[in-house]
Amino acid sequence: MSEDPEKLPEAGHSILENVSEIKKRGRGRPAEHPRELYEACAKGRAQTRRGKQNYIYMAHAMTGFAAEKERYSYLFTPKYRTTILAEIGRLSHPRLMASVAGEICATRMKTAKAVGLCRRMRGKGSPDASTLAKKIKRTIQDYRDRHPNLSEADVATALIMVA
Repeated sequence: MSEDPEKLPEAGHSILENVSEIKKRGRGRPAEHPRELYEACAKGRAQTRRGKQNYIYMAHAMTGFAAEKERYSYLFTPKYRTTILAEIGRLSHPRLMASVAGEICATRMKTAKAVGLCRRMRGKGSPDASTLAKKIKRTIQDYRDRHPNLSEADVATALIMVA
């Protein structure tokens, strides 16, 4: 065995410690923004990449609404609605951002509904007929559990009345 003694690990260091110092490719999704933008925009606010992306998208939305802060005051007072602003910032077109933000401010939507609206506008999470059918079936079953004397004919009549 003719290995160079200078290349061997020092006494007290194991080979695994040396291997752990080698930089590996990160796991998960690739970065969506340059590293400098992550560091500049989200300094000290968020630990995860997703959290930093939220601050980047929030800043993108805020710059789009800077001129009309009074019109979108619901998003900025009493404190920034960071989750809503981050979802608005993910929208691709400025006019779409403005119309969604205007609707959210006009109706004063809660966060979960506002985020759902933004995601639907991006084409994410759009409902389909099978999901709707499952929800209707579950609702009817819950109602029938509370009212056991309800017949199939009554349910069919109610559905016809709604349609």
